[in-house]
Amino acid sequence: MANSNQILVGLAVIALIFGGWMYGTYKSMANARIDGDAQLGKINVEFQKRANVLPNMIATADASLSAQTKMVVGYAEAREGTQLANDAMAESQANPGDAVATQKAVKAVQDAKADWATFELNARTESVPQMDLSLLRDYVKEMSAIENVIAYKWDTYNDIAKGYNKKVTVFPGSIVAGICGFEEMKYFEAEAGAENAPVAKFSV
Repeated sequence: MANSNQILVGLAVIALIFGGWMYGTYKSMANARIDGDAQLGKINVEFQKRANVLPNMIATADASLSAQTKMVVGYAEAREGTQLANDAMAESQANPGDAVATQKAVKAVQDAKADWATFELNARTESVPQMDLSLLRDYVKEMSAIENVIAYKWDTYNDIAKGYNKKVTVFPGSIVAGICGFEEMKYFEAEAGAENAPVAKFSV
């Protein structure tokens, strides 16, 4: 009778130990899975941030390039107008009795003045932030920062997945995983073609 009781106590202790191990292993797996899901949530936040920020940054960069192009073209046209006016004036002075040359010179001078007036007006009225090429640097800096955060968080996720997968695939933890329905977490893998650097395209 005493031996029977000892056996029962022994079995109860073993069951208690096994149950405690089962619970601890289950809790460890569940927490690791929760950590992995939480990390995916953080990555999705960065994806949303990229989706919100980068289009605005690209639009701003486009505006900056457009403004710069407008100013360069305006300056070039004003310079060309001045050169045409100088040539027309020289021709008029070489032919003082030529009414056509005189009219051509007068018109060229007027056109040149109009071109410079337009250029100066644009230079004064263009939005200063759009004319600042530092916005392009801000765009590149912002994109780089977001991508670095995403890369770091993916790396952290893979570390979490690695630890979790060891728990659910390596014996004896695989027993608990099989009983409780824990499956392996998928690692992050770059999409096909991701090794090729993307190209930022601007409208200008």
